[in-house]
Amino acid sequence: MAMQGSKSECEKSWSWLAKEIGRQADEKLMDNYATKKGRKDLIEEFVALQHVVSSINYACAMYIVILHTAFKKKEIRLQLPRSPRPYGNQIDHLNRLVNDSDINCHDQLRMNRCTFMLLCGLVRSVGLSDSKYVVLEEQAVLRLHGLLLKKLEPVTANCTNNRWSCFQNCLGALDGTYVKVLAPAIDKPRYRTRKGEIATNVLGVCSQDMQFIYVLPGWGGSASDSRVLRDVVSRPNGLKVPTSHYYLVDAGYTNGEGFLAPYRGQRYHLSTWREAGAPTTPQEFFNMRHSSACNIIERCFGLLKMRWAILRTYSYFPIKTQFRIITACCLLHNLIQCEMPMDLDDDENEEMNPPPPATELGDEMIDVVEASNRWSEWRTALATQMFNEWQASRGMDDTGTTSSRKKGKPRRFWNHHEELFLIITMKDITASNPRWKLDNNQFRAGFYNECEKKILRAFPGTNLRATPHIDSKIKLWRKQYSTFQDMLKISGFGWDDEQKMVLVDSDDVWQNYVRRVPDAKGMQNRPFLFYEDWLILFGKDRATSELVEDPINAVAAMEKKDTNATTEEGE
Repeated sequence: MAMQGSKSECEKSWSWLAKEIGRQADEKLMDNYATKKGRKDLIEEFVALQHVVSSINYACAMYIVILHTAFKKKEIRLQLPRSPRPYGNQIDHLNRLVNDSDINCHDQLRMNRCTFMLLCGLVRSVGLSDSKYVVLEEQAVLRLHGLLLKKLEPVTANCTNNRWSCFQNCLGALDGTYVKVLAPAIDKPRYRTRKGEIATNVLGVCSQDMQFIYVLPGWGGSASDSRVLRDVVSRPNGLKVPTSHYYLVDAGYTNGEGFLAPYRGQRYHLSTWREAGAPTTPQEFFNMRHSSACNIIERCFGLLKMRWAILRTYSYFPIKTQFRIITACCLLHNLIQCEMPMDLDDDENEEMNPPPPATELGDEMIDVVEASNRWSEWRTALATQMFNEWQASRGMDDTGTTSSRKKGKPRRFWNHHEELFLIITMKDITASNPRWKLDNNQFRAGFYNECEKKILRAFPGTNLRATPHIDSKIKLWRKQYSTFQDMLKISGFGWDDEQKMVLVDSDDVWQNYVRRVPDAKGMQNRPFLFYEDWLILFGKDRATSELVEDPINAVAAMEKKDTNATTEEGE
């Protein structure tokens, strides 16, 4: 029993020892495993950190390289001169236009080659160069405003132009016009006109020869013309109006010193005079002469927009650039008006056409627009003087009736309704029976008598007769029509369908033509409402019915052509 107890204790001791040894071995193994795993994690973290540092170093290196390259390019750009041909394609295109012909040059640049070369010389003469923000091409024309804007030339006492002779000391006419622009959305309300368009109100001032004296774009379309004018005269570099001189303005402006407006409540526009007959009061006659002369600014605006299509619609440039384009177009308009006469000999020999001498206008300028009794009284005196002179020239007394002529026969004046009825009658008679019109564009005997019969039925009690009234009127119309036909074949003339009058590029073109055709005197700036009717009555009918066919005839002709082609193939 004792042996068994000792054995049992010994087994327990060995069992405990084995467990203890195993436990210690396991702890040692676990410590070794943990140490190895920690080292592995530390190595992995170190490798990852090395990758991050390498990436940061690479990014910094690339950033430094990019900055170094950019600074190098900027340094080279600042040190080296600009490329001598930054716009090579555009310059080559211009060279082709200039070296080709005046026709192509005018179609593309709106000026002939001589005028374009003159513009290039002016750009070089002022010594322009690129600025920090504006290149030469953008500032060239604007910097020429001192050379291209028209200098002040008042109307003198010996003026031979019938439209301006009664407005002594007048400098020209001014008015506003709308030019469409593309404005930012936040600014559109102040650019919106009465008609709902987004446009700028451009104030233009022109001389008697349709050249701009001053131009100011930039006002919103919602601004009134009078407000723009008040701003212009108050600007340091604005419109200068010397005392004792003035501009013609329409009824939308104040009639004040320096700005002569028409009478309100009286007939004014030229169309009203054509429809209602001659004026009967000094105020009406003043308005008629005023409208005839002040119309020059409307024609100037019309010619400007006809030349430059960019002014007929908005463009996608910045808003300030759009305003500068308007000014540049006005300056180029002046250059074209001044340097493109019809007669090339006059252009080559400048000594024959010296510029007019400068006129001393005084140092005192008008800097406010306001009405005054003194200015209104002066306008009344001027209107009365003009009306009396007109009556005396027509042989009329103070009552407005025509006095007897030297031969004792009263002169018969046609009114607009009588002229219109005669035109309609002539067209109706020739349309009802084409034989009334001969091949030489003359009318058969008895044609005037037919017109007389219809006029007597339409105007009972009238004294209009076939001879001499209808005969002389038709002869005058035919003569004017022939002059128009000859005029429109010459370069420098055009036709305005809205105003029904001839457009002339410059006064030099008109004076040259009047010297050659004296009968044309008095036809400039005068509306001719019946010109299109004259084309029918006095023109040669070149229209034929050779190619006229209705749909049925067209189908029949095509079928006939197919049948003939099939027959020819069968043969």
